[in-house]
Amino acid sequence: QIKSLDTHVASCSRHGKTCFKCGATALASNYVNHAHQCSGELPVRMYHGTSIEVAQLILSSQSFHASSSGLLGEGVYVTADISKAARYGPVVIECAVFKGKTITIAKRFHPQQKCWRRAGYDSAWVPPNAFISTNKAADALGVADDDYAALAGTRNTSGGELEETCIGDSRRVIPLKLVKGTGR
Repeated sequence: QIKSLDTHVASCSRHGKTCFKCGATALASNYVNHAHQCSGELPVRMYHGTSIEVAQLILSSQSFHASSSGLLGEGVYVTADISKAARYGPVVIECAVFKGKTITIAKRFHPQQKCWRRAGYDSAWVPPNAFISTNKAADALGVADDDYAALAGTRNTSGGELEETCIGDSRRVIPLKLVKGTGR
């Protein structure tokens, strides 16, 4: 089933995508090249983990739907670390990503953590080891996640050792192919 979806993506030219920069429609088979020429930006390889069912929808439509919430607010969540992507589902989609203007969110309660798009950024990046998860119990006590974990006698499971990026405009994330993951 996964291989047939890969074949569909590689051979399908009927899907058109609207460019995030100029608004023109380009065939899916040429979209990465068009977006690169139009924006002058080179895409980076990143990964998105999900279920098989959602992966089928993403690949058949050649587009992502932004999450309505998350650590960095609304957007499409991707990572350069395939092992982190695999935590979100049994299927990992390799993507070409045009990150645009990026803000680094490296601490909890960063003033732009969820409103970076209104400040003119195209994406927000959490670097490795930032540990800025949204732990409501730690927030209630006004302590960092690690301090809360020590107080509660639990281990910090925020996944802070791995980075992630939130892309505000889903047209900046282009699914390329599926990679079978090792997640749930």
